[in-house]
Amino acid sequence: MDAISECLHYKSHFGGSTAELNYLDAFEDGFLALWQATASFMLEAKEARPVHAYLNSNSTFTLLQRVTDYLRRELQVPQYSGVFTSESEFDQDTQRLFAESLGNRLFSKISKVKVSLEKLLETIESTDEIKVSFSVFEGIN
Repeated sequence: MDAISECLHYKSHFGGSTAELNYLDAFEDGFLALWQATASFMLEAKEARPVHAYLNSNSTFTLLQRVTDYLRRELQVPQYSGVFTSESEFDQDTQRLFAESLGNRLFSKISKVKVSLEKLLETIESTDEIKVSFSVFEGIN
């Protein structure tokens, strides 16, 4: 999970040529799929002490921070700050952002992140031995 978190962080701060970005898109897709598989495994192995130790550590908070950074970049949140005067204007721009996403990649990436977070939340909720802070729990939720 830490490696996946690091890759999400790397992608959030990378800029390069089109060829490099195409390679990075394939790399990113692979890591999002790996994260989904890892989240599924953690749910299946939720009674294992190493899973408890990992999720009870600061790693869950770090992962959540990286996911937030990743989603902000993907959704171009810095560009949104104070730009919109109405909710309808915000909705239109959000629809444009998804419409301009080649091959519906943005929706696909966000869906993969959502599924992974749902599995992580289910693991935490269903295991008494896993304790995360309220802010981390709410951030995942």
